[in-house]
Amino acid sequence: MRFIYFIISVVLSTTLVSCETIVDEIDLSQFPELKEKIVVTSFISPNDDSVIVRVSRSVPILSNIKQQFVTIYNENIQDSIMILKDSKIIEDAKVVLSDGQSSTILKFDPTRFYYSTSNFKIIAGKTYKLTVEALSQTVEATTTVPIHKTPIEKLSIEKYFEVTNSFFGKDTAQGFTLNFEWKDIADVNNYYKVWGELKYQSEVPTGKRDSLVYKIRTSYGYLDLNNDFSGDSRYFVDLAKDGQYFKVLNARLLFRDSFSCFGNNFDRDCFPHRIIENSAQNFTIEVSNITKELYEYQKSLRNFNRTADNPFAEPSPVYSNIKNGLGIFAAFNSTVIKENLK
Repeated sequence: MRFIYFIISVVLSTTLVSCETIVDEIDLSQFPELKEKIVVTSFISPNDDSVIVRVSRSVPILSNIKQQFVTIYNENIQDSIMILKDSKIIEDAKVVLSDGQSSTILKFDPTRFYYSTSNFKIIAGKTYKLTVEALSQTVEATTTVPIHKTPIEKLSIEKYFEVTNSFFGKDTAQGFTLNFEWKDIADVNNYYKVWGELKYQSEVPTGKRDSLVYKIRTSYGYLDLNNDFSGDSRYFVDLAKDGQYFKVLNARLLFRDSFSCFGNNFDRDCFPHRIIENSAQNFTIEVSNITKELYEYQKSLRNFNRTADNPFAEPSPVYSNIKNGLGIFAAFNSTVIKENLK
């Protein structure tokens, strides 16, 4: 048995060494699909004053650079998007946006690391084409801006306050609950996203632990639907509700429980931010009619994030509609309500 075990060990060791040698000796020029690709991210809307396009390069799967993905907040869609950590921004790309009749070249902003233009109006119902030239490559994508907005109906808002017991003691949640609805656009496949923000003033501790100075800062809380912090509940599809009403009931828009810490001991070194009760409190509610590309991208992104740290999970690719490249070019059209709660 020892002899057999020895033979198996030698065979396995030889196989592993051989595999490693084969990979090291691969000429990547023979596999163009493994080269760096252009990565493009852009979301357009008639609601926005400008068009923003992010352009970077991908990390090939067999490169020596470890692929690390991070999620960042994107102001255009009020949601997270995924980018490569320490990705190489392309600063000399030619970025062109066209509506089929006219076009514009976007300029690179070296302070914000993206391309932009404020001289090209996005119009509902039109189809736009985005073309990017860089790295001796040309990538492109098209998207059609949803023509319809969906009015927000029967909006009501009430104060909310709750004290619950937890492992750390008593937790206080305060803010507002909202109810509203919108009617689906009939006879068309539709995708929607709901978003809300509470903007208020708070006193934030600064300085040192033993000599705190409280300064007034603007703080934000975000709409929570069905106590779902993954973000999935913010996206809707009308597969079984064509022409019917979507209802949002008892959604919470809360002040955030924020702390500033001046050491590693939470009880001793961390101090809560204090809400200024009599300050202006503004809320924004937004229902967006989004393209299928945007819906599929956000759905696949959440699936990717759920499995990213699980070595036993099957790979979950992120949706892309960039021809010859990677990334997302999508559109949305929003109805927005803003009110002052004071």
